[in-house]
This record gives sequence, C-alpha cells and structure tokens, in this order.
Amino acid sequence: MNAKPLPVRSPRSPLSLRQHNLQEQWKQLQCETGASPVRLRRFWRDRDRPFWRSDAEIYRWLSARFLSAGENFLVIEVAREGLTWFPENWRLRHALALAYARCGATVEAGRQLRFLRKTTLALDAAALGEIHGLSGRIHKDLWNLALTEEERAKHLRLSARRYYEAFLQTGAQSFYLGVNAAAMTFLASQQPQGQQLAAKTLELCQQEIASGKKADYWLLATIAECELMLDKPPEAVRKSYQQAAQILGDGQRADAAATRRQARWLLAAKGQDSQGLDDCWRRPAVVLFAGHMTDLPGRPAPRFPVGAVDQVAAAIAQELARLDAAVGFSSAACGADLLFLQAMQRRGAETHVLLPMDRAEFRRMSVERPGDPDAAKWSQQFDAALDHATSVTELTESALPAAGVIFDYANRVLHGMARQKALGLDLPLRPLVVWDEQPGDGPGGTAGCVQNWSRSARVSIVTPRRLAPADGPSPTPDADSLIPRRDASGDQLEILAALAIKFGHEASVATEMPHFLQAVADALAPWKKMAVHHAVQGARIELIFRNVEAAAHVALRLLAQMRAGDRFWENGLRMGIHAGPIAFTRQSLLGVDEPVGDHARKASHLRDLALWDDRKPQVHASRESAALLSIDESAHGLRCEYQGLYDWGAPYGEQAIYSVRFKNSPR
Repeated sequence: MNAKPLPVRSPRSPLSLRQHNLQEQWKQLQCETGASPVRLRRFWRDRDRPFWRSDAEIYRWLSARFLSAGENFLVIEVAREGLTWFPENWRLRHALALAYARCGATVEAGRQLRFLRKTTLALDAAALGEIHGLSGRIHKDLWNLALTEEERAKHLRLSARRYYEAFLQTGAQSFYLGVNAAAMTFLASQQPQGQQLAAKTLELCQQEIASGKKADYWLLATIAECELMLDKPPEAVRKSYQQAAQILGDGQRADAAATRRQARWLLAAKGQDSQGLDDCWRRPAVVLFAGHMTDLPGRPAPRFPVGAVDQVAAAIAQELARLDAAVGFSSAACGADLLFLQAMQRRGAETHVLLPMDRAEFRRMSVERPGDPDAAKWSQQFDAALDHATSVTELTESALPAAGVIFDYANRVLHGMARQKALGLDLPLRPLVVWDEQPGDGPGGTAGCVQNWSRSARVSIVTPRRLAPADGPSPTPDADSLIPRRDASGDQLEILAALAIKFGHEASVATEMPHFLQAVADALAPWKKMAVHHAVQGARIELIFRNVEAAAHVALRLLAQMRAGDRFWENGLRMGIHAGPIAFTRQSLLGVDEPVGDHARKASHLRDLALWDDRKPQVHASRESAALLSIDESAHGLRCEYQGLYDWGAPYGEQAIYSVRFKNSPR
C-alpha cells in the first residue's frame, strides 16, 4: 500500500526529526493489514498533536484500524479529537457513529447518523450509501438487544430495509451493503429474497477478484457468507470461511467477531448448529489474572517461595500457550503479576494493567516492599511491564487505611473490565491464578479472586508449593491481618455505591422540592434495605447503597417517574453513580456518620459536571461502576453504554463516562 505522505515542515524546525520518524512509522503501520492493538495504541499515545492537526487522513486511518481491532473506546477518542479540527470530515463522523453502535450506545449512534444525513448531501452515491447503511447497522443492534418478539421483528425488518435502500443507493455496487441486506432479509423470514440478494452480491465479489483486486478479509468473508445463504455444500462454505480467517491479523479481532456472529445467526435460521462454523476462526483467550507476591524472608508459612519463581514463570508461560492468550488483565505486584505481564508481553499480547492506587503508592506497598532482597529487581520489572502495557489504569488517588478492601475493589473492577473486553471481541474469558490453594490473609487476595471468578468460569491454577516444595507447616491465613467488613454502625472501609442526584433549577426548587422528595422516596422503597446513608442539601441528594445494582435501579426508577410526570421533567434532573471503597467517620458536632474519601465524592462530581443536557436526563456512571455492573448483566437486567472520555477537572482529569439503562428500555 502506498502511504499518503504527511506534510513536512521546514528542515529548520526542531520537530522535523520527530515528524520524519512519525511519517516512517505511519508508512510501516499502513503496510501491515493487522497491526497489533499494542502498536496502534502506542502510535496514538505518542502523537504530536500540532502535527496531526495538519491532516485529517491520519485520524481517519487510525480510527478505521481501531474499529477493526475492536478498540471502540479509542475510536471514539480518536474521531472526536479529529472532528475538533476537521468537523466536516464525514469518514471520521461515520467511524464515530459506528463505534458508538458497537458499544451499544445506539442513541448516540443515531444522533451522529442524523447529523451525517443533514451535512453530507453533496457526496457521491457510494459515500451516501455507506452513511445510510449505518441505519441498517443500528437496527441490527436493536434487533439483537430487543427482549420481545414484536420488537425483534420490527428492528429486523427495518435493518433489512435500510441496508437494501443503501445498497440501491450505490447502484447495487457495494458488496458490503449487499451482503448485509441479503443476510438481514434472509433472517427476516424472507429467505428467497435474501438468496437473490446473496447471488447478486456473490457476483459482485467475483467481478472484484476477476478485475485483479487483491482479496482482503471482507471480500473473502462476504463470499463465504453468500455461499452459506445460497446453500452451497457445507465443506465449500467452511473452506471459504477458513480462507478468509487465514489472512486476519491480530488487529482485526473485531472483524472476525462480526463475521462469526452473523454466521451464527444464519446457521440458526437454517435450523443448523449455530456454532458449527466457529472453529474456522482462531479464538484466542482474554486472560484474567491474579496471584501471590513472593514470600518475604521469615514468613512462617511459605506461600510463594522465592526459589519457585523460575518454575512459576515457566508454568505461567505454559498455561498461556495452552489457553492461546491474546489479551491479559492483571495488576502489577511483585511476584506472580509481573511474571504474568512479562510472559504476555513476550507473546506480543495485549496487557491491560489495573493498579488499585496511584503508581508511587502501589510501588511502595506491592513492589519495593521493605525487607525484600529482590525489591530492586522487581522495581525494574515493574517499570518495564508498565512501559510496554497496552493500558494502565489507576483506581484510587492514594491508599486508604484498609488496604485489603482497596485490593478487593480493584480485583472486582478488573473482572468487569476483562469481561467487557471478552464480550466485545466475542472471545472466551479464562481466569488464571497463582495460588497456594489456602484461605487468604484478608480481603483483596488471590483466594477472594478464585471465589468470585469461579462463579462464572473455570479457574486455572498454578500452585507454587507444588513446583518447589518447601519445608515447614502448610500455609494458614494470618488471623491478625483479616479486615472485617463494616456493619451499619462501624467505621471500616467497604465497597459501596453512591448515587448523587440534583433536581431542578433554583427558581423551581422551593415549590417543587417536596414533590420531588416524595418521588425519590417512591423510587427508593423497594431498595430501602440496601441503603446505608442519605443526605439532602437543597436540591442535591446523596444516597449510598451496599451495591451498585441498587443505586442503578433506584436512579432508573426515578428517571421513569420523571418521564411520566411533566411537572418534574421540564425542571431537569442529573444523576451520577460511582462505586468504590467508602469509609464513614463520626461527625463530632451532630454525632452522625458521614462518608469520607475520594470515592464518596466522585458520584457528586460526576453529577455536577457541566456536560449534561437537562432536557434529556440520563443516569451517568463512572468507568468503575460500569465494570462492576458488567460482571453479571443477566442477574440485574441493566446495561451500560459508553458515552466517551470527558475532562472531570481536578483531581480526576480525563475519565470515561457511561449511561445506565434497563436492558428492555426504549431507545
């Protein structure tokens, strides 16, 4: 592929060498069809913003690559920055809309689509067809999310119609639109019409190949999908899908997931095993990891002896090979975590690191431990692992007194983030631990991870003592370090969820507030036993619950009441949810418990951001709350939709924001 040259400034400019290196790097990446997400993320992270502003193509190219890799959040980040400099670039806005659709944020995707339709009338037929095809994609997502048969049938028909109209708009020359029109028509119980469209699309693909065009993944996958609808022999269909899958790169996992899902739908419609073609694609694992730190000298009951480090490292590498690990989520403590990250990075895999607290504090507590003779070695490995990580997330500004609860919180958020990734890429989630198979020393340890993670998947275990048996008694938990959970009257740290509400405008508060408080009480009633604290200050209300599910249900019930009553609706409503470790302290003046700490304030900060349209209230949630809710969506009937990265101001900086909905809520 011939890379489009980036504009170069005068050789006298001090940035010339950097620009030259960027141009060479971009040329190299453009020539690699499936460049790894790790390299793409680094390219984005190290960008020279003033230089990028000179050309929209680099934003468009990178957003397209991130779409193929399934990095939808980064697509939104790239496209939004690009659109600040190139607001009329329709391809950037198209990528933004598609990324929102893939995140499940169909409302925002539809808003972007409507904007495109209003501002791109002068484009050629092919471009307009591509834009209007987005409507088919959005209805396809809504069909997949709908709970009732009536809703499913409605969105399936609309998806088929929109794809078909877009296909005709291109003069029936787009095989992408053709195969989607065929598939959705086929699925809408109109198989003869779907097969006619499939035959037409297959003919287009054959013409592309006959013209000498190099067959890329989408061309070969379209041929396979058409053959499936046209009842070609099963072995021929399988061979076509395998040929497409063989040319996939690591940076095209989302492309594979999209094709695989559509093949499943078509097989089910034909009355065949929906997973009958899954083995045509490599489906590497997303690995969720936790493990012990190495033992400090003098530990009475060996758990991870220093003498077992090499054996544990080899066992981790062996497990990763067996699992075909491609994406990893873990923390970065000395011992098992760093051995895992090192093994994953040697495989060229993605590594997403989550630190329970800021980097310096975590280094002090979990890497450079006092009394550890290997502290310097672990510190070097920590720096290297984070430098090569795909992403690094720090959850809490600083360590809180009950460190075990902080680590327990991090492990739960880590689980949710890994599950979000696995679902988005249609990959299996495989928990792996380095564990001595004994009860832990308190909350936040590996034993707790095994207990929580084993509820949804089989946990693979590497046991250090079996690899390097040590003399001495069997490990037992250290009773002195156990951290009790907070009861209603205690002052210990606990993972709780804060819901912050703001109602109305100043002029309306005095007259409407009593009615609004009654509405809050009605929404709270079914979940009152889950509430542990409340405070009312003017038009602002803070509620704290024992879990994030309760906070979300109360907020959504309140939102539904607002929609049903016009007297509240026009006055505006803002709600923010954040879950995290929250402590209570006794206020000496009034003798009441008050929540303290960063996590206690974060929901209120989210609520008060000057981002929201008061005319269209939503329930907004932090990244951590969305991760916790994603662990078991089927149990609580809630879903989170990514809204984008926003500047929260000091001390939080730029953070992700989600909206929360009932799964069956109207869009």
